[in-house]
Amino acid sequence: MLRRSLLAAALLIAFARSISAQVAHDIRPEDRILGAGAEMRLPANPDALAESLASIARASGVLIGFETVLNVGPRTRGTRFGRSLQGKTVGEALDALIAVHRGYAWRSVNGVIHVRPQQAFDDFNHFLNQAVGPVELTDALPLHATFEVHRIFVPDCVVNHPIYTEEREAFLEKEDPAMRQTVTLSLAGGTVLNLLDAVIKAHGSLYWSVTYDVPPERLRDATPSYEYAVFAFTPYPLVGGWWRMCAGRHDDGIAQPSDAVLPPPMLKSAGKFTAVRLSRPPLIDGREWFAANVQTTSAPAKLPVPLQAFSLTVADCGDHGGDFERCQLFFQRGGGAPMRIDAGFTGWVFVTPDGRYVVSEPLYVLDVREWKQYALSEALQITNYTKIEAISRDGSRLFISRRDCVMDCKGESGVEYYELTLPR
Repeated sequence: MLRRSLLAAALLIAFARSISAQVAHDIRPEDRILGAGAEMRLPANPDALAESLASIARASGVLIGFETVLNVGPRTRGTRFGRSLQGKTVGEALDALIAVHRGYAWRSVNGVIHVRPQQAFDDFNHFLNQAVGPVELTDALPLHATFEVHRIFVPDCVVNHPIYTEEREAFLEKEDPAMRQTVTLSLAGGTVLNLLDAVIKAHGSLYWSVTYDVPPERLRDATPSYEYAVFAFTPYPLVGGWWRMCAGRHDDGIAQPSDAVLPPPMLKSAGKFTAVRLSRPPLIDGREWFAANVQTTSAPAKLPVPLQAFSLTVADCGDHGGDFERCQLFFQRGGGAPMRIDAGFTGWVFVTPDGRYVVSEPLYVLDVREWKQYALSEALQITNYTKIEAISRDGSRLFISRRDCVMDCKGESGVEYYELTLPR
């Protein structure tokens, strides 16, 4: 009788634990209660914020992605205890941290807590929103995954690191156990952020960090970009990571196409670009479609671009016998000489958020990676007057409008709408 009672009690305890585990699994990350060790570190700088996030992660088991502000400021030699966060929910603790670390915000995104600069969440052109194609990782170390993120931005990236040599085992012996645990995943596509989240979710014991190293003289006009980014998949949130790991010919260590000395060839074909005519314009509401950041060219200027790998400038602006002011468009990479890439002056320029395509009037597209230019206006029969209205969330499609004249067309047959798909 006693044996039966003990067996029944054991089964009841096992059942209760199973239910408890299931309930804990169903709790949202931000609603988990923090255990011992969760604390706020001071002063209010990125290092202390990273240490605070690490303590929250350890005390709750939540997964965290951390991006610093662009100017992390002077690094501190140490941090100090501020106050305990034990007993609070993860969300309450994060609210307390954000109250101290001005300029940051947090969101819970598909099971991962993101702590990033406030403006980063609403910046569609942020380089972490760059579209990525299918990604397959099989038994990949966290360092392998880090280098695969680099290859999104530098596809021909060649990495020199001990894990690719006979020193691999000796290197890994000194690493944290989480850094020796491999990860396998299949991502159909999405953004760089989606890939970062997918890696740490598939692994279970990693966190991602994106911090920046910007030269002081460039802080005034710098924007978050791959050029300054420091990536890391690590056992805890931190400031720092693997930077400029791609071996290349430039002194910054990032392999890029060689500085071009000849203008790109102008191709009369559409290549892999495709376009379909739409019966009506899509809804540009910041969900599926975002308003395109098109630069009009009416005065000499340096145009903003999402990456620091090249620059665009316009010059010799005027009416040039046309119906509105247009300019010459010049492309410059690294230390190479500026080269003209417009075809008879242009009135506007649009650069895709990933920096791969430069689109100019009437509808000429420069593929920066392949160093080819496509006369899509002729190839796809989308003739002037054209305008890039919006870009899709994943960065793979452009919404284009077309009219017969610049404005107030007499006898205008109406506005035409097109969706242009970009090769990825």
